[in-house]
Amino acid sequence: MNRANYVIINGTKYKLNAVVFLGFDNDLPEFGTISKIIVFANQDIYFLVIKYRTLDYNAHYHAFEVRRELRPENVLTRQEMLATYMPIHSVKPYGRNVRYGSLFVAPRFMIPDD
Repeated sequence: MNRANYVIINGTKYKLNAVVFLGFDNDLPEFGTISKIIVFANQDIYFLVIKYRTLDYNAHYHAFEVRRELRPENVLTRQEMLATYMPIHSVKPYGRNVRYGSLFVAPRFMIPDD
């Protein structure tokens, strides 16, 4: 078992602190950040993902506002178990009208709502 700073799977680069789309919970998308990348001897690759809590969708920014909980849930997952394979861009907000600890997650595409 080895830890990696990044891996490339089918041409997509996954690195530490990348935001990924995990699925849905109560009709809101679930996102998380990759905290560890684990590569086993048989070349199986797993991501340890720290889940965010989705607060709201901001139509002005076309992004979801998320926050990391004080005691976040960790999920061990593989690339093919992610809801979409592409890592997602995130931005730390700036200004007075921002909730403490929030991030804006801006998908490049519409999120499928199965």
